[in-house]
Amino acid sequence: MDKRPKRSRDKYNPYTLHSDKSKNIYKVSFSNINQKIKIEIPKKIFEQLDEFEKEDARQIQERKRHYEQNTVTEITLNKRAFDRPEDIDEIVIKNIYSKKLEQALKTLTKEQRRRILLYYDYQLTMEEIAKVESCSKQSVQESIEWGIKKLKKFFEKF
Repeated sequence: MDKRPKRSRDKYNPYTLHSDKSKNIYKVSFSNINQKIKIEIPKKIFEQLDEFEKEDARQIQERKRHYEQNTVTEITLNKRAFDRPEDIDEIVIKNIYSKKLEQALKTLTKEQRRRILLYYDYQLTMEEIAKVESCSKQSVQESIEWGIKKLKKFFEKF
């Protein structure tokens, strides 16, 4: 029935979406005190609720990335304060790697480069990229896979 991806959900999100696209049936369910209610809704409303869920999932991921993952104590703060800065060697090595990555990206086609950047840097799903570029998810997926193979070959040379 429903082949939508699992998403991070806000604990205050009151509804769950269900769809059977082969039958053009779209439903939303939610709990009301002691009972679970399931209502059939139009496709446009379903799509809008689906977009809200995607945005919620993005915001949850953004918060997870920026929240402190460990307990902040005086000891950890002191440790951070006294951590040594990067050596000049480390800075040079990072610069070399970033230049190699730029060179590797130049070996890709414009389409592959754009799709890889949208997927990894901007964290768009393959479905979202396909929608933006008016093509199939399959072509986006193949393009990204071929681009990654080219990048691997490029870095194997070094």
